[in-house]
Amino acid sequence: MRLSFLSAGLVLALNAPVAAQDLPVFDADQFGKVVITSKQSALGVIRNEAQIGQMNIEFISNYSASSPFAQLGRAVGKLDILTDTNKYAPCTAFLIEGNRLITNHHCVPGILDHPQIGGNAIAAVQFHAGFIRDGVVGETRSFHVSPVPLETSKTLDYTVLQVLGDANAEFGALHLSAALPEDRAPFWLIGHPLGEAQRISREKCQASAPALDNHRVLHTCDTLPGSSGSPVIDTGLRQVVALHHASAGSVNLAVPMAEILAQSQVLTAAVGGDADRAALEAELAALRAERDRLSAETEARAAAEAEARRLAEELAALQADRAKPPKPAPAEPMERFGLAPGDLGLRIEVDGQAKGTVVIDLFEDVAPEHADRIAALARFGAYNGVVFHRVIDGFMAQTGDVQYGDFDDKTFTLTVTGSGRSDLPDIQAEFSDIAFERGAVGMARSADIDSANAQFFIMFKDGPFLNGQYTVVGRVIKGMEVIDRVKRGEPHTWKDIGTPDRMTRVTVIE
Repeated sequence: MRLSFLSAGLVLALNAPVAAQDLPVFDADQFGKVVITSKQSALGVIRNEAQIGQMNIEFISNYSASSPFAQLGRAVGKLDILTDTNKYAPCTAFLIEGNRLITNHHCVPGILDHPQIGGNAIAAVQFHAGFIRDGVVGETRSFHVSPVPLETSKTLDYTVLQVLGDANAEFGALHLSAALPEDRAPFWLIGHPLGEAQRISREKCQASAPALDNHRVLHTCDTLPGSSGSPVIDTGLRQVVALHHASAGSVNLAVPMAEILAQSQVLTAAVGGDADRAALEAELAALRAERDRLSAETEARAAAEAEARRLAEELAALQADRAKPPKPAPAEPMERFGLAPGDLGLRIEVDGQAKGTVVIDLFEDVAPEHADRIAALARFGAYNGVVFHRVIDGFMAQTGDVQYGDFDDKTFTLTVTGSGRSDLPDIQAEFSDIAFERGAVGMARSADIDSANAQFFIMFKDGPFLNGQYTVVGRVIKGMEVIDRVKRGEPHTWKDIGTPDRMTRVTVIE
């Protein structure tokens, strides 16, 4: 194919910017998860990408690990971006030498300018490499990423980020080319659309005719929200010739890598742009991968079998423990806590960073089913030892995962705490006019309004946006200062900041 190159000193100017590809938006509790378990938020409704004819995006796992697609795809991963508005969006990014990543400016830091996400700061960024099978974490590795760009350009819609760790050692790097593609040159576009497992657009994926217009590469590779930041790879060079970022009409758009390289102070092009050299490097990488796979196969199989036996034994022990009927805890006299005759209350002993007693007045007249559920679980000691697994400063402290949140249970694991429930059926919503003010106690639920079961949360501040959306089940009447001191953290952060606070003993007052 005919290749052209730009001078390193070329100064470029663009006309009016094209709308960036839209971002799928999820709630903050999905941040850091390789496999997203909740439905996409309704916020991600703008579609600025193009589908050309029948959708041609395949899972990369359809191909052998030694295929050139899979080898190049090892350096491509899912980029999770969490803002201080408790919203997160996944983009695509790819590794280059020096443990650096390239993605779109409209992902980092431009997510803060998104009209439906916004925020004042990016709270965290993570890069997930090796996520190739839909719904399966498998051998995926996750790396923290500095949210402060090494270099960024809104005009060229690119950002360079630093990985905090040696991702290159395991997943390699893609090479950048200053070549400008010829009309109808064949491409591969690899990414993580919708934050799902890695996919490749290969069939009918090529440069348009003309290939270049208004300082953009026009291409027909199908994309979806979340494809932002995907590398456009020349199939002959097997190097990145453009950075996918937007669409216009019936074609998708990418920023020529030649223009990015001409402006960048930190990026360099691959030496020569030699297709034979790139092919040899890919073949060598494939041979090394095959060698490593064969040498590790027996050991990995033995380790997997041993782990399966250990998990089976732990599961049997857990099932045996749950089969034992718990002893109901005695109710405490209400006179000690200022409750009126006929009221139903809850006493919580808190230990950890926060220490003390919290008393809650349960609204059995407003939300009788929810109040009875909390009281019943407390009588049977189900809440004893359960941690405050999700504590967000200025918002609320959540606890009550009786399935996975018992700190004293030998199977306790912070990464799954918050996803559990009791063995009792879910409860239908009991919404009321009572506002979510400081000290209000609400029942946690999933997207289904009738899915409350055992978990509850206590408000640090007023939260009018929750009014009429969640059931108010009570309020704190004593010990709010104890709740204010509960250690902040979420399931994906506890491994870095330590052990969460917990409820050591929960009893009913009546």
